[in-house]
Amino acid sequence: MVRSTRFADFVRGAALALVLAAGVAGAAVLLEDDFTDPAASHLKWANNATEIMNHSVGDGSCTLTNTSPTYVSEYIHTFSGAKPPVFTISYVEKSVSISGGASLFFCRASSLNGYALAVSSQGAPIVYKYVAGNGTQISPQGTSVDMKPSNNKYTVSKMGSEFHVFVNDVFQFKFNDAQYASGDVSFLVSPGASVVIGGFRMTDEFTQGSKRTSFSDDFSSSELRYWDTLSSSGGTPGISVTDGALRLKNGAGVSSWMYVDMDIADFTARVETRYVAGSTTSAYGIVLIGEIPGAPTVPMVSFSIRGERKYGVWSTKDANYSVTENNAIYGAPPAGAVMVDTLEVKKMPGASAYQFLVNGQPLLPDYAVVDFNVIGIGVFCYENLEVAFDNFSVRKEGSPLSINRGAQISRRPAGAAAKGNSHVFYDLRGRKRYVMTATQAAGRMPVRAAGVYVNESGREVRVSKGGGR
Repeated sequence: MVRSTRFADFVRGAALALVLAAGVAGAAVLLEDDFTDPAASHLKWANNATEIMNHSVGDGSCTLTNTSPTYVSEYIHTFSGAKPPVFTISYVEKSVSISGGASLFFCRASSLNGYALAVSSQGAPIVYKYVAGNGTQISPQGTSVDMKPSNNKYTVSKMGSEFHVFVNDVFQFKFNDAQYASGDVSFLVSPGASVVIGGFRMTDEFTQGSKRTSFSDDFSSSELRYWDTLSSSGGTPGISVTDGALRLKNGAGVSSWMYVDMDIADFTARVETRYVAGSTTSAYGIVLIGEIPGAPTVPMVSFSIRGERKYGVWSTKDANYSVTENNAIYGAPPAGAVMVDTLEVKKMPGASAYQFLVNGQPLLPDYAVVDFNVIGIGVFCYENLEVAFDNFSVRKEGSPLSINRGAQISRRPAGAAAKGNSHVFYDLRGRKRYVMTATQAAGRMPVRAAGVYVNESGREVRVSKGGGR
């Protein structure tokens, strides 16, 4: 698994994550240090390895340098009374000389027992459990979605056996473990490493996090953030942002999937795709990433089109993959032409099935084989193919009963046009409902139900129960 750790900002029209304080109002501060007063810090912390670790405090920083090539050093706070079983710890890591060279050690039972929040070589946070000095990863891999070159804020919160981890106030993951109910807190510094810490705070509240429920990216920046990448083992995919679009370029035997962590059940995912070059029988489109505990592979469902103007849906549990031709798909254009296919995948509240639309046309109105919890939504590109993706967005769909009539947008789907002397009418969600000829339009409208409809010009038409306008 390859993960994006780039840092530049881009314009996005959605909230990243929810960070909800679940503790009581006016929670007590258990330990706080802004590292501006060496004497005050001296009363709060102890250097447990003065013979191998140098430490200094001042100007809002605590610098810890381990001079040993062999041993780990520790800077510790010991609670004089009861150890806190519920807490939120936040601190700033201003810089570190070695990736993974410093860890926050919490619920510390001894120097050999507790949990350590570390940072991987890819910049993602990981939690290890140490028992008798042996560390085992017990958390999922963090996404490093909001890493910066310096001054990154890390947060870990605990209540009972549940732990939630954040980076720069963006929720990363949660895990459960009941080995250590409480303990002291310290910083572990690896052999030969140096770390600069700032702004430490620990309270007796629990902070709950959840993954994002909406996201958008127009790829206006040359960098990528908030994206995770999966690729097949056949080689390295080509991933770049070129001319304001995300480009995936895969050679023989290489497929790639890029996705954003989501916690969402009902949604509309949308992306503009452009076939650039390569095989017209290789698929690309929107992918749903799932999670099945204990499963040997990552579950996925791919809503795909191909350059030969065919579409299909494939699940990791499917034995076969079939495609169907549809002229609503532009696919690989004639030489010198540029054509963009707009793909949408929808799951409405209360529905058990998914809809797949291309250029506003429903190709697959009822797909019900997504039998896993969706934890990521993104795009994919199979082998021997280059595709450009732009204007990616995912938004949560609310209950139709809760929609305010004034907030609805009446418009026909892109690419749907009236043919000949006929008129096409759509409901307020952009779905084609019926077609009538000019002759029929002069009389009574052959509608199936009364209501408000939209013609191909975007104008609303109200139809009474008897069929008249």
